[in-house]
Amino acid sequence: MKQHINSKSLLTLAIIISLLGINLIACGDKDEIEDEELIAVKNLNAPMNGDYIVLQSVTDLLFEWSKSETKDVNYTILFDKENGNFSAPIYKVSSDNAGANTNIRITQHKLKDIATAAGGTAGNNIKLKWAIQTTKGLKSILSEEFRSITFALPADLGGIIKEGEKLYITGEGAEDGQEVKKVEYNGSTIYEIYTKLEANKPYSFYSQLGEQKRTFNLKEDGITLNETTGQQFSGTTVTQTGTYRIRLNFNTYQATTERINKVAIRFSWTGRENEFNYTSKGCWELKDYNVQLFATDWGFDERYKIIFTINEQEEEAWGQLGPEFGQRPAIDRPGYRDMAPTATGQWDGAQFKFPAELCDENDLGRYYTTILISMTAEKNYTHDFLDITSHGDYTAKYQNPVFTDFSLPDPDVIRGEDGYFYLYATEHSLTDPNMKNAPIMKSRDLINWTRAGSIFTDATHPQITGVSDAGIWAPTVSKVNGKYIIYYSQPAPEWKHAIGVATSSSPTGPFTDHGKLIDSNEQGVDISIDAYLYQEDGRNYLFWGSFREISVIELTADGMSIKKGAVRKKVAGGQYEAAYVIKRNGVYNLILSTGQYHKGGTYSLVVGQSNNIMGPYTNKKGEDMNDVKHELMLKGNNRFSSTGHCSRIITDDAGQDWILYHGYVDELDYRCLMLDKVNWINGWPVVNNTYPTYTGYSAPVFR
Repeated sequence: MKQHINSKSLLTLAIIISLLGINLIACGDKDEIEDEELIAVKNLNAPMNGDYIVLQSVTDLLFEWSKSETKDVNYTILFDKENGNFSAPIYKVSSDNAGANTNIRITQHKLKDIATAAGGTAGNNIKLKWAIQTTKGLKSILSEEFRSITFALPADLGGIIKEGEKLYITGEGAEDGQEVKKVEYNGSTIYEIYTKLEANKPYSFYSQLGEQKRTFNLKEDGITLNETTGQQFSGTTVTQTGTYRIRLNFNTYQATTERINKVAIRFSWTGRENEFNYTSKGCWELKDYNVQLFATDWGFDERYKIIFTINEQEEEAWGQLGPEFGQRPAIDRPGYRDMAPTATGQWDGAQFKFPAELCDENDLGRYYTTILISMTAEKNYTHDFLDITSHGDYTAKYQNPVFTDFSLPDPDVIRGEDGYFYLYATEHSLTDPNMKNAPIMKSRDLINWTRAGSIFTDATHPQITGVSDAGIWAPTVSKVNGKYIIYYSQPAPEWKHAIGVATSSSPTGPFTDHGKLIDSNEQGVDISIDAYLYQEDGRNYLFWGSFREISVIELTADGMSIKKGAVRKKVAGGQYEAAYVIKRNGVYNLILSTGQYHKGGTYSLVVGQSNNIMGPYTNKKGEDMNDVKHELMLKGNNRFSSTGHCSRIITDDAGQDWILYHGYVDELDYRCLMLDKVNWINGWPVVNNTYPTYTGYSAPVFR
């Protein structure tokens, strides 16, 4: 049977055959490309084979080679050890112009890096070899030729930073422009800086010699030092704001970054420590340090060291730079204040002696001074004594705690018209006769305290939360319209605590209860305790709260109720309690307690500032206390823990500010009354350099 194919079918067939033909051709072209021969670089042009390069005599070195006969290829220069085969090169990098050029300039510092990676050491020669890898697509081939090269490394590779060339730190996260010091360390020249770094903000380094400027950074590993001149680099960061020591070793092109947690002066006999405050650019300051000498059979001893705590636990002791002084030095004796690392033992190493000007054999605690530590590039690491003062021969002394007969937690104090100070504290236990009904204590000097009564009696003890036998917590006292007014706290189930108010014509009572003032349910704030009344221009502002939020609201003129139309304002986040406010030089200081408040806990005093009584309150960086940002004012030490919940600040007749607070004593299982100075440093309150004092300190002056 015949089949008839019409003209239309023939046309269709022709088109199909035509398309198939085109496809076959295209496939053939692709195979041809894939099979294209990749031709290796035939000649290496510079440097010459066997060249001897003195690294200190070059700023960079040009490498050149011939072009591959294959078009559109990329070039990579490879370096390997003398006996290597380039299967695992010690260094490789694309040529200039993103690998398209047949040349590359490699800096002196990178050449040094390559030489040391091959096993080169300071003062010696190292021989290695180089070749060119040509790449196209997935294919690569080594040059037909490879060449050897010898690098002569200087005895001091740190000398690659030339004489007169200075190194600096820079960047948003650094103290920009602070010079890095050249020092000898473990037999090698390194560059070292003590500085402050801001978390998550970049920093890097640069060197300057005349018009020449070079930049350096740490790679992502935080260890490898890398020259970045001519490259775009965002900088290195740290995760935690703090003071750091950075060491840059140009012998190995590596760096170490260590956090400095504490700098303190440690008296050798007693182990007493006083912590310095970091100021700026490698300097620390300890204000009003009371020199406490130790009585001995031969008179007294004055030896001490400067202690650096590194990375949370490691201690470094610093003592005399030069030989020990046989005699007690005069304060102007050249070099005696210069510091160098020494042994850490109590009596080991080159300790310092206090100068004669700070020693009085008849009064071993007579002198006060400000100590300034300078870890800077401009001079030897040193410390200086400034502003030496004397308390006089007859100033009374005290020691902490100032009262231990029974527990006095959450103290507040007011001075009565009779000149006595009256202190009010939390009711510790209804079964403890010394604490029942919330004690009132009496003192002339803030040190010696006697019992003066209780806020309430068994008959008048309030119950404002409906909880039977609920105690009185954290009473605070103010004087409003000639009356003494007490704000007290009481517990309730499910954290629905409340604040009550009571009044008296006398600081010792009897106090008349007026019932509930602040209710957790009504205000929408759980744990409504720890009230404090701030008074200004005839207006009353009540601060309160505990570990939910700190709030403020305006009260009526008599302080007995919330002012009509007043709106509660949150001023601090959920990690605080026990608010106290003091205005100084036009600035409101909100002092709070935070941390774990049990024995051995982290309870401490912190502070924020504002230009408005209603906030916002911020730390030194402008970060809001609502975000739990603050400045440290006081924390515990190895003798006293959980130091916090302070009274108002009292100014003595000598103009010195003082504060009462509670802290746990190691051998006692309850909160004892503590007393310490408040110093104002750059406008911020600090209690004794953030640590409680112990013994031998000058007492407040009340005439």
